[in-house]
Amino acid sequence: IAASAAERRDADATERAIAASIATEARVVTNEVDEAYEASLRADRAKDADRKAAADAANAAIEAEAARIKAAADAETARAAKHARYAATPEASGPFAKRVRVRLPE
Repeated sequence: IAASAAERRDADATERAIAASIATEARVVTNEVDEAYEASLRADRAKDADRKAAADAANAAIEAEAARIKAAADAETARAAKHARYAATPEASGPFAKRVRVRLPE
């Protein structure tokens, strides 16, 4: 009887040791999976940040080009308005009037 009780205690201790080893291994595997997931998530966030930075740079370039085109159009409009004002000015007349050639800036 004492021998069988000792054998049961040894078997129980062995089972507990195996269960503890399995639990430890499961924790290690779970930690590895969690760390791999976090690394993947960090990589995805970094890629998203890179894509956003590239999109922002492209939008800034498009906006700069649009501003340049608008500035050129505004300058052309101002130039046309100056020419129109000059054309609308009546020509001087009278005994002392002289024709003068004027060159407008481009």
